[in-house]
Amino acid sequence: MKLSVCNIILIVCTISLIFSSCVKEKISVGQASRSATVDLNFSALGESSGTEADAPLEDNENFKTLRVLITDENSKVLKNAFEDFSSQGGKDSYSMRIPNLPQNEPLNFYVIGNEASVNIDKDLSSLTPGESFLPGGFLETLMKNNGERAFPKMRNQINETGLPITGKLTTTLPLENNSMNIECTHSVVKVVLNINNIMTESFWINKISLGSFVPDRGFLFPQNEIIVPNDADVSSYDFIAQTDGITVNHGENKSAFVFYMYETESQKNNYTLALTSPTISKLSESRYIFGEGTENVTLKRNTQLNINATVNVHKDVEVTIKYEVKPWTPATIVVPPFN
Repeated sequence: MKLSVCNIILIVCTISLIFSSCVKEKISVGQASRSATVDLNFSALGESSGTEADAPLEDNENFKTLRVLITDENSKVLKNAFEDFSSQGGKDSYSMRIPNLPQNEPLNFYVIGNEASVNIDKDLSSLTPGESFLPGGFLETLMKNNGERAFPKMRNQINETGLPITGKLTTTLPLENNSMNIECTHSVVKVVLNINNIMTESFWINKISLGSFVPDRGFLFPQNEIIVPNDADVSSYDFIAQTDGITVNHGENKSAFVFYMYETESQKNNYTLALTSPTISKLSESRYIFGEGTENVTLKRNTQLNINATVNVHKDVEVTIKYEVKPWTPATIVVPPFN
């Protein structure tokens, strides 16, 4: 049987279509195999010892909101995921599943908790897939006060927006299904002032004055060497009571005051504390927190500075400050009393 030229052309075209379809199917299968899903696990506790001493975070120190930005090695945004837990009072930990990520390619995972607690000059919600930002630029993002002071903040001022919490991880996803923990830490320092009143009478404090070690800005993510941004204004700061102030009853040893601030580095001489009371005038004299000296003292993010002071009035007022710097973990910390 002889085939006409037209029939031969038709057969060739049919074979070509079949071959092309097979190739496309193989390419499609190959592309699908390169798509990965990852389960990301976050904890606002950071590293925990897992012992019986562990305790929950204090109120509002957890995730109220959580954003995860994923970029490729060229800083192109691949995913921008956001969760809001504020109506539930926040979450200490959370897991998030993100599908359709490239396999075997370097990926950057940025975690930002409670972004509304600081001003960062970036609208993170507007970062859409395909958009790029400069490599390294996001890691150098500053938290600023911008007229309205974001930090320092007292414990009762973080109820709505919480505290900034961040984490960063660069990795590849070798499998279709992956699970990873991303360590997250608070981007600020926690300071706890304990007051031991060994007098036979109660008193109250209506102002707490900090020396010239309080910066007006800080880095959202930790830096390798720089603690305080070069353009930061580092100055003194006063917490002034809007009502009667903090009452310390006689014989009481209490955690009288808790506040949060950007991480800082300054000379010992700059770290001072003064308490103002309408009934004990000598409390307003500044005391050195770390002692006198010109060497630098650093308070890093996710650490807790515990300050204890004993107040005793005989003929004079005796206030001796002792301090302890600890990692900010859920473990209960017993601080030596102020003597």
